[in-house]
Amino acid sequence: MINKIFIVALACCSLSITAATTYSMEAYQCNFADGKSYTDVQRIIPSWNKHADENFSVPYSAAMLRPLLKSESDINFDMAWLGFSNTQEDLGIITDEWLATGSKLAAKFDKAAPCPSYMQYGVFEARRPSVAFEEGGITYWAVSTCSFREGKKGSDLANSDIGWNAFMDSQGHTGGVWRWWPGAGAPNSFEGDFLLNISYSSMAELGRLTDARYQASNDGSLPESILFCDNPRVYIAENVRFEANSD
Repeated sequence: MINKIFIVALACCSLSITAATTYSMEAYQCNFADGKSYTDVQRIIPSWNKHADENFSVPYSAAMLRPLLKSESDINFDMAWLGFSNTQEDLGIITDEWLATGSKLAAKFDKAAPCPSYMQYGVFEARRPSVAFEEGGITYWAVSTCSFREGKKGSDLANSDIGWNAFMDSQGHTGGVWRWWPGAGAPNSFEGDFLLNISYSSMAELGRLTDARYQASNDGSLPESILFCDNPRVYIAENVRFEANSD
């Protein structure tokens, strides 16, 4: 179930760490402590960014997510933290450095919003956003659980992306599209093949693209889908750190 796996997806929507189309993501699922709120977590971010500047030796970007459109039966966490780096090795380096130096800040986070779930994902960028990333900016992520339709497989994704990207281009979509493949720590109960994240610059853009999909479905012009994806959960994503590849 999505509520057990996840999703701190980083504002992938506007966060491109490297020129490559694959990278690595860590995800924390968190609940506010008694009497605490999202504002309390936000107050920690300046100190955390300073710590990251001084202690992280490889690029790392991050975002915080708040559920917006969701069912309580599907989503049982208050917020999520997503962190991105270029490779699994780089993400491991960040983890080692955080475990060695971040205990005081970790304790502050735990007092505001403890995060009992921690997992990693491999990420493939199927569509790069056209809007430049802004640290502190807000975007909206629509995240679905997807499975391949009968007879379809991963090697069919490249051709499928061509048709869907052309459709999104025709509708003026400014966001990105990412596939999150479950890795270490992800629940074994997960029943899909991957999570699909589509980002939008506003709820109005999401609504406009949804209208366009409905219309194209009705008139038969919607690209063929090789996937079955459930109803998306929509999150408000705040970009809290962006660090481009230093290479």
